[in-house]
Amino acid sequence: MPKGRLDERGLSDVIGFVLVFALIMASVVFVSTSGLTALADIRTSEQLDNAERAFDVIAENLMDVYAGGAPSRATEVDLASGSLSLGTPITMNVTNGSATLVEQQITPIIFRGEGDAQIVYAGGAVFRTRDTGGVVVREPPMVVSSDGVHVTVVGTRARNENTVSGGTVRLRSEQSSEFLAVYDTEDTLWVNVTSPRAEQWKAALEGPAVTCVSGGATPSDVTACELTGGTATSVAVSVVRIDVSIST
Repeated sequence: MPKGRLDERGLSDVIGFVLVFALIMASVVFVSTSGLTALADIRTSEQLDNAERAFDVIAENLMDVYAGGAPSRATEVDLASGSLSLGTPITMNVTNGSATLVEQQITPIIFRGEGDAQIVYAGGAVFRTRDTGGVVVREPPMVVSSDGVHVTVVGTRARNENTVSGGTVRLRSEQSSEFLAVYDTEDTLWVNVTSPRAEQWKAALEGPAVTCVSGGATPSDVTACELTGGTATSVAVSVVRIDVSIST
């Protein structure tokens, strides 16, 4: 066989090997990259799921304090790679159109996961949020019916400014004060929340007997809810102030 043909065959074998090797390496890089991204997404989702379950326990323990008569509760939270902090206070008020019946600042409890993921407890409600939006995990304690209206304002307050990252932490909640006011009124009632999570508050408060607006003519951080529960004239507003602290 002529020498030139042998050289051409050898060259073809080398080129074929290089092409196959390059294809294999490209496949490995693609699978590794997409696999790592998918793995990171799964890890983030599992982290938030675990945090959401922990916040369900936190919400139940706080309900024991503001509705069950317990003087205090402590909850242990495994943060994994996340962090727990007490955020910037939001404001909730109840008005009858002409007068403010009650106004209370509320310190949110915030779990921050990877990226922009958060689980937030505020005013008895729990939200799962990202920068692009969020969902309501637990609604705040408010009852609106033809028999009357009962709004419970859960006023959590920070006893320290800790932000703890990783490991297991303890969240302690202790009742500081409470009062109940009952009003007889035929005026329209409003519940207003000033919070960076205005859209989530709108979703949490709105219902068959409650109409809420946020954005538009309303400031972007305000949710204004009209209680349209029919002929109710008895209004009960409970305010329970609860001191919360984070420790390791």
